[in-house]
Amino acid sequence: MVMASGQSARGWSGYWLLVPLILAAILVHNWVEQPETLVPEAPMAISESQADYLLEDFTTRHYDADGMLEYLLVGASLAHYPDDGRAEISRPEMTLTRELNHWSVTAESGRLTRQPDVITLLGDVHIERRAQTARENDSFAPPISIVGSNIVIMLDDDQLSTGDRVRIESPGLVVEADGLRSSIKEGKLELLSDVSARYEAARPAADTTIQR
Repeated sequence: MVMASGQSARGWSGYWLLVPLILAAILVHNWVEQPETLVPEAPMAISESQADYLLEDFTTRHYDADGMLEYLLVGASLAHYPDDGRAEISRPEMTLTRELNHWSVTAESGRLTRQPDVITLLGDVHIERRAQTARENDSFAPPISIVGSNIVIMLDDDQLSTGDRVRIESPGLVVEADGLRSSIKEGKLELLSDVSARYEAARPAADTTIQR
């Protein structure tokens, strides 16, 4: 009986020595069969910094309360971003109409923001204003050409401005300045600082009379 009792004790002792090995094997098996899966803390979503829509070769028109065209805007592409509501424009071309003043604007790129409506023209910007004659006093304003960069057009306030260097050309006159402000409706230019001007006298027509 004592002998049998001793063999049984040794058998149970060997069994308990095997238990850690069995448990380790089970854990390893379960880890291989069911690998760990990472669960994100929140559902994945499209970043708001990405454009939510894109227009190509687009045209947009804006009319005033009387149904008169205020501006026409065309471009190679327009990408709208929902995070701040801005629109990035490639190669914008714009026509602004205010009574007697007609402006044509081209730029490498632009940005349109709302409330208030502002268009920022980036890169090389070219602005042309047609010649105009006032009906009241028959006064005449010659055409002008403006070349600059980073020009801001505040559509709600009818203002155009930049802090960068600009070059203004008109028949017989070339003006350069740091910074510019202008009323789109009235067409008056305000040069901010470091203004230089050069007058160019019109050359007399060549005399083609044949001397005999």
